[in-house]
Amino acid sequence: MSDAGAPPLAVLWELEWNENRLVCAVYRRATGLELRVESAQAVIVSEPFVIEPRALARAQKLRDDLKRRGWSEGTHRVSESPHDTLPESS
Repeated sequence: MSDAGAPPLAVLWELEWNENRLVCAVYRRATGLELRVESAQAVIVSEPFVIEPRALARAQKLRDDLKRRGWSEGTHRVSESPHDTLPESS
């Protein structure tokens, strides 16, 4: 079963820094759920994901750590694919 290119089940957060964008999303894979932090160019982190408070808190902590380092909330609307860049809605 190929699941490459499938849209995420959920986007947990999106951050920007200058022209760079990171998206944390949950995908369904043949082996179960997968959490991925990715940019338009690469997958930064990919790991199995179980929906439980501890796993969600870990994703939030990563977001908070990145914000302390200068990343800010994404201004682009979240799309079907974290690799698409959509204009802001007015």
